[in-house]
Amino acid sequence: MKKALATILALVMALGLTTAAWAEGEGAAKVAKIGNAEYATLQEAVNAAAEGQTIVLLKDVDASSVVTVGKKAVLDMNGKKLYNTTDIWNEGTGAWSLISVREHGDLTITGNGTFAAKENDCYAVDVQDGGKVTIQNGTFIGNIHAVYVLTGTAIINGGTYTVQQKFSEAKPYDFVLNCYDANHTNGTATITVNGGEFPQIDPSNCKAEGEGTNFVASDVAVAIVGSEGYAVGSAVIAAAANSGKSVTVTKAGPITGVDAGKSILVARGVTGVTVNGNTVTAGTSYTVPQSSGYYYYHPTTDTKATDTKGSPKTADPGAALYGALALLSLTGMVALNGKKDKERRKGSTPQGCSLFVSRKPLAGRVVQKRLLPMRKNKTPSVVVEMRSGNCKLQNKGRPFKNEVAETV
Repeated sequence: MKKALATILALVMALGLTTAAWAEGEGAAKVAKIGNAEYATLQEAVNAAAEGQTIVLLKDVDASSVVTVGKKAVLDMNGKKLYNTTDIWNEGTGAWSLISVREHGDLTITGNGTFAAKENDCYAVDVQDGGKVTIQNGTFIGNIHAVYVLTGTAIINGGTYTVQQKFSEAKPYDFVLNCYDANHTNGTATITVNGGEFPQIDPSNCKAEGEGTNFVASDVAVAIVGSEGYAVGSAVIAAAANSGKSVTVTKAGPITGVDAGKSILVARGVTGVTVNGNTVTAGTSYTVPQSSGYYYYHPTTDTKATDTKGSPKTADPGAALYGALALLSLTGMVALNGKKDKERRKGSTPQGCSLFVSRKPLAGRVVQKRLLPMRKNKTPSVVVEMRSGNCKLQNKGRPFKNEVAETV
């Protein structure tokens, strides 16, 4: 009985381990997906994708051969890595890179992933047969070239580009970005840089297609960032400045989004640079001014037909005068009413002062009440209506300023 029970338990454990291993193996086999469909290899996913579909990388991929794309698609790297530990390079077959856009394919790379070619082997990305690649972001590490265009177009909007294997000791990094010379000359191979980070080269002044080759778009700024290399585009340059790094602009263009207190230097001879909309002279440094933190209200000079004004938006002299006059008016009214009450209790009325008769009239006798005339006292920002209630109010023996004597 014990032996039978032990055998059953052993079988159950073996079955459980086998199932777990099978499940793990199935999960590990899926490296990419399109919608809910998952694929064992990235090339399988590319082949299965319909025009314009997005392929999402699910895990890091160790490529044993070049991944080719010959259709319109989006590759979302999803923060993952495409790399190779075995050689891919085969010049005769055109296997030059980790990923190759061919046959008029149109690939957009996004998702902040990493393309890391094995050292001394292949490039990161290439374009052949009139294809097009648009790189939004990511890290691209190649050998001699990070991005190479035989025929077609590469548009670089962001990302970081470096090489491990140098072209030569004399020109180690001149070809991080490169086109086939003859095709670049006749316009069938192009690279356009709108943004990105280039630690090893200045893409606006490299030697890939001859001295002074410029791959950067005409209205895009370029700057040296400390000892870290070159930054291309407003967003990258502003981020470097905002992080406290030294920034020197070497190619003109608009730069926006620079924080207050941060500085940008414009190299000599570079004109047409603007920082947050302000033109910066060549050879000078510009520091974005700190905000004062105050809001100044400019009162309007227009006067409405009612001769009244709205509430001021900030503290200003008109508001202060308004408050002072209101306080004086209330104080005078309180003082006058107090004096009236005192005189009334004594059975007399203050000389020269007008008041309303509020006692009950005698039978058959009509008591007429006459209001004092209204007087308007204008100030720069407010109209105060005052009813004279005192003609001889004294302040330490002297009449108040603007005192008005009126009697009933």
